[in-house]
Amino acid sequence: MNFDDTPQEAEFRAIARKWIDANAPKHLEAELTKPSAKRASEKRDAMLDVAKAWQKKKADAGWACLHWPKEYGGRGSTPIERVIWQQEEGVYDKLARPFAIGQGMCGPTVMAYASEDQKRKYLPPLASGEKVWCQLFSEPAGGSDVAGLRTARRRMVTTGSSTVRRSGPPARITRTTVFSLPAPTRMCPSTRVSPCSSST
Repeated sequence: MNFDDTPQEAEFRAIARKWIDANAPKHLEAELTKPSAKRASEKRDAMLDVAKAWQKKKADAGWACLHWPKEYGGRGSTPIERVIWQQEEGVYDKLARPFAIGQGMCGPTVMAYASEDQKRKYLPPLASGEKVWCQLFSEPAGGSDVAGLRTARRRMVTTGSSTVRRSGPPARITRTTVFSLPAPTRMCPSTRVSPCSSST
């Protein structure tokens, strides 16, 4: 298998490299090469401002959310062009981490299910880094493990408890969606999820 760039890919790589060389926040390169645990929390908050500025600069030049359609703030690039960009962006890709949930999970969901007005309202500011989205898990001991959920729905009333823990960058847009299971009749022994279908 040949992993060399095609002529078109090599041209894309050269353009990306030239833009990154001219625009990347090189004064932060040493800081970005450190493991994140070694960065002080005060620096992390300052890094969010730097990350937003870098994302905005990329968006203004057409380098944000490469795989997204142009009309939503992306570039309409191919998957291999996205890989090339990530290779060339290198250590500066760490500045994209605050946007990972929004651009990697929320944005594609909005593209798939939202109205056109909603797409045009929410996606461009998400691509440009103007807005930071987050994902919330609020049930104690539930986390992302559906089998661990204890909240139940009875006659369209959701009961249970909720806690919110923050461990990421501040987000301005949060959407709370409550997923609940029907009131348990019998718990499935392997998953503790109700109802449990059985052949006995």
